[in-house]
Amino acid sequence: TKFEYWCMNSAKTLTKAIDEEKSKEARLQDKIASLDKSAEVLTAEIAQLQKEIQDLDVEETEATDARTSANALYEEQSSAHTETIKAISDAIAILEQSKADTATLLGSRQRVSRVVALLGEAGASEEERRRLAAFASGEYEPKDRPDLKASGDQESHVKKYSFK
Repeated sequence: TKFEYWCMNSAKTLTKAIDEEKSKEARLQDKIASLDKSAEVLTAEIAQLQKEIQDLDVEETEATDARTSANALYEEQSSAHTETIKAISDAIAILEQSKADTATLLGSRQRVSRVVALLGEAGASEEERRRLAAFASGEYEPKDRPDLKASGDQESHVKKYSFK
């Protein structure tokens, strides 16, 4: 009868719909599982990138600190070198002036003692530091310069060439 036919067709349609929905459910569960796995992978990558950012921040801070301390050391050394150069220039000027005026000899010795203190271990040989210290203490007496015997005979030292 019609009712039996309807029941049979309804049962087929219902079974077909249930099978289709079960298939959709399986596909959606697979998709959910794959998205959950992707979320886990991305979460791990985010954690790794955050750790790398922290490491880079620490390295940046260390590099900045190192650069700052190196710059401070450079500025200190530069200032010391500038003071040394000025002290040496002053000492040279006073020494040249003291050739003619012995009253400035004491001042030149004081300037040279400042230069010796600034030089320390660097910048001059042991012999140079010893001579400067001897001059500053008054123990060093410069040797008299010998008379130059070559004065006026420059012409005898010049060679003349003849070219064709």
